[in-house]
Amino acid sequence: MSKKGFTLIELLAVILILGIIALIAIPTVNNILKESRRGAFQSTITNIEKAIEQRCTTEQIKNQEITTMYDIQDGIITPNLDIKGELPNGTIYVNNECGVSFELSDNNFIASKEFDGELVINEKGSVPVKYTEAILNGTDPVLTSNLIPVTIKDDGTVTKADLYSKWYSYAEKKWANAVILTDTGKIEEDGTILESSIESYFVWIPRYKYKLFDMGNYTSTISEKPEESKADTIEIVFENKNTEVSVGTTVGQYHSHPAFQAFDVNGLWVSKFETTGSIDNIQVKPNQYSLGYMNIKTMFEKAYNYKRNNESHMMKNTEWGAIVYLSLSKYGIDGEININNNDDLKTGYGATSTSDQSKYKGETGNTDNITQPYNTESGYKASTTRNITGVYDMSGGTYDSVAAYVQGSLASSGFNEDPADLYGAKYFDVYPSNTETNSFKNRILGDATGEFGPFYYYMDEDNNIRTHNAWFFDDTRFISTNYPWFFRGGGYEYGILGSQLAYSWHTGSSDRRFTFRMVLAN
Repeated sequence: MSKKGFTLIELLAVILILGIIALIAIPTVNNILKESRRGAFQSTITNIEKAIEQRCTTEQIKNQEITTMYDIQDGIITPNLDIKGELPNGTIYVNNECGVSFELSDNNFIASKEFDGELVINEKGSVPVKYTEAILNGTDPVLTSNLIPVTIKDDGTVTKADLYSKWYSYAEKKWANAVILTDTGKIEEDGTILESSIESYFVWIPRYKYKLFDMGNYTSTISEKPEESKADTIEIVFENKNTEVSVGTTVGQYHSHPAFQAFDVNGLWVSKFETTGSIDNIQVKPNQYSLGYMNIKTMFEKAYNYKRNNESHMMKNTEWGAIVYLSLSKYGIDGEININNNDDLKTGYGATSTSDQSKYKGETGNTDNITQPYNTESGYKASTTRNITGVYDMSGGTYDSVAAYVQGSLASSGFNEDPADLYGAKYFDVYPSNTETNSFKNRILGDATGEFGPFYYYMDEDNNIRTHNAWFFDDTRFISTNYPWFFRGGGYEYGILGSQLAYSWHTGSSDRRFTFRMVLAN
């Protein structure tokens, strides 16, 4: 009896049935695999959260400083933690309550969590990507604990920024802003943040290198008045902290700005205005009285203790310089900042076009015909961008003391020991000890002092002879052993002698005319 094979129709039927089974089974199998990978990813995220919370709790019990940031790259977490599972990439931030905030991702999923929010896990490609700007080369704003990203309208209205849309553009001279809320501050339902809810304003300064334009090795002045300004545009290239540091040694070479290297960061959050508030409750707000009557030691300690988990500290001379060079590039005002001539020492003001600033002393006052607030046309000109997104009070206002001094000369600062030894060298710019009057050669490249020479010594209209720089002809006096502390920007009355390049010396004593700024480096 012969064996009977399958007919063509039967084979086609079998193939059809197998195809149908495959159509049903393959998606099911893929879903099972996807959920398995998702479960493993979520389990790893949970392990990371628990490990960090346990470490934070232990640090609190032992009265140790809380580790506020963990970075995961290529399966390695820094600082080290024993965590099971294949680690995703990203950064985790920790606040004082041991809460965590992060955005972590592997090849398939993205996990995100705000400090006061729930864990959200999405497939890659299924969620929008946070806005970044290509020219920043990875130095986009880093939003750590406490900081809320905002946009500010020309009239001063503050709104929480949408991180997935264009909320800053350095190419368009619109710098990134963030605020810290008061203890009772809140965000309104429509996203606006009332002024009464804001404790402080900050502006992001991205990390960069700049092309050297003058080595600043000046040891003397020229006894004449220059015929024209040497002002130019500073060439800047943004570079992230993983880029090899450039160390320029001659004009035309690039030099990585030193302000960002001390804390190894991709940028710094700097005070948008001079410090305001009270000695027990410092703030950074517009249209408020600058906070004075503090010696350098008090200023430093108030800034240092402001937000320790954000590495808060008193602005250094090089950090002031980082803002200045950015302001003098194509990404900033690219010129001289208008002076704050408000004689009530209120923050964020700018001289009107009709007030006479052509001499020292310039015209000062507190009325609208002489000085106007930050959210007006005159106010915009007093910012580093000529718009409301920039940094204010860098020309005029109150004298801005910076954490920069001559080695071994503490004068009337209130410090009895070298503060760089007490708190750490990264919080201060320390200059060589000398007694020379014109010590411009002791500049630190990037600190906006000696590089803006040559320097001229001539009589101003008030019949006093002063030293002036070659860019905006400001009052420029380098620190010495007798007057070892820098202050920047001049005062409200400086007129033609004031700009973001102005600097002089003082003993560090308490005075109504002296204030300070803060920087957040984490």
